[in-house]
Amino acid sequence: MSTATVIAIGGLGGSGTRLLADFFCLAGVPMGNDLNKALDDLWFTALFREDGPSVLHNKELLSDRFQLYRQLRAGKKLSIAEWKKSRQFAHVLKDPRLTGEPKINRLWRQQHQNDRWGWKEPNTHWFTENLLELHPGLHYIHMTRDGRYMAHSQNQQQFARWRSVLPLLEEKDAARNHFLFWLAANERMADLKSQNPDRITMLRYEDLVNTPEKCLSQLMHELKWKIPIEPLISQLDFRPIKPAPKDLNITTEEKKRLQRLGY
Repeated sequence: MSTATVIAIGGLGGSGTRLLADFFCLAGVPMGNDLNKALDDLWFTALFREDGPSVLHNKELLSDRFQLYRQLRAGKKLSIAEWKKSRQFAHVLKDPRLTGEPKINRLWRQQHQNDRWGWKEPNTHWFTENLLELHPGLHYIHMTRDGRYMAHSQNQQQFARWRSVLPLLEEKDAARNHFLFWLAANERMADLKSQNPDRITMLRYEDLVNTPEKCLSQLMHELKWKIPIEPLISQLDFRPIKPAPKDLNITTEEKKRLQRLGY
C-alpha cells in the first residue's frame, strides 16, 4: 500500500464531512483557500458539481477539468486560455469568493514544504472511480450517516442532482425515496471500495463522534500519515447523534443492505 499524498472527502450532504475536513485543517493539511462555511472547496464545486452527470459520463472532459483543478490548487501559472476557462466556471457558480485571480500562492508555498494536500466536497464520491485513475496518490474518504436519519434531512441537493444516475425510484413517499437513494449511492461506494481497498476509506459519522480517537487513529493508519490526534479532538465541534426515525417501513432486504453499510 503506497502512502497517500492527497486526500478527498465526500459523502451525501449532511453526512458530517465538515467535521472531518475541520480535523485536517487543524492538522495543517492544505484543504484549499476558497472555501465556503461548510469547508467545501469551491473550485471543485465549480468544476465538477454544477455540470454533474454530464461530467461524470465524459472521461475526457472529467480529466481536463481535474487537470485544471490541480493547476488551480498548485498555484502554477495558468495560460491565458486556462485563466479564462477558470473564470467561466467561477461565473457559473456565481460565488464572489472566486472572483479575481485564484488566491493560492501562500497555500502552494506551504504545500511545497509538505507534499500532502486535499479537499472536501460532498459530491466528490460520484467521481471517485475516475479520480483514483487520474491521481495515483489520491486516497478517498467517504463518510456515511444513518440512512434512516438522512431520509428526513433537509439537505437533499444530491438527490435532486444525481437521482438520474441511479436506478429509478418510484416510491410515493419522499422520505422512502431519499432512503433508497441513500442506500444505492452508498452501496455504489462500498462496491468501489471492494475493488480499491487500499485507496478508499468508508467512515461512519457516528463512529467519528462517539469514538473519535479510535476512528481517526485507524484513518491515519490507512493513510500512513502521522498526525497528532489528541490535541486536535478537543477543538472539534462534536454534536449529539440524533436517534434514527422508525417510520420508513424498511423491508427485510433493505435491513440487510443497511447492515452491509454498518447500520
